[in-house]
Amino acid sequence: MTGAFRGAGPWQRMEKKREHPVTILVIEDEPMVREVLQITLERSGFRVLMAGGGDEALDLCESSPEPIDLVLTDIVMPGTSGADLAGYLGIRYPRMRTVRMSGFTEAMLSASGMRRGETPFLQKPFTREQLLATVRGALET
Repeated sequence: MTGAFRGAGPWQRMEKKREHPVTILVIEDEPMVREVLQITLERSGFRVLMAGGGDEALDLCESSPEPIDLVLTDIVMPGTSGADLAGYLGIRYPRMRTVRMSGFTEAMLSASGMRRGETPFLQKPFTREQLLATVRGALET
């Protein structure tokens, strides 16, 4: 095995067969968090679209020239909740994967009725490695 293929997961093999890079839509209301996510994901080879809330995310989904492969969304945001938005996008775009993230614990989210369901969940704060592992895992399913 050559160094170029060491550790190549299915998401990387999938990338070579695709006509476009993996596209991730990040929905996060905190500008600094959005910026860190964008830099991290782009440096890892992903095409990244950024939205500060639900309306902007819906506009990006409608206008993107390439399919959006994964939505990385904060669950608790002003206006439309990330959980509701992810649910809607999952119905409208069934091939789109979802990763939910929050500064609230899963227990707090469950108690407030915002259960995470079967989608991957990232507890803020998280490391670069946790982010990338979760995103790659979601893309493999």
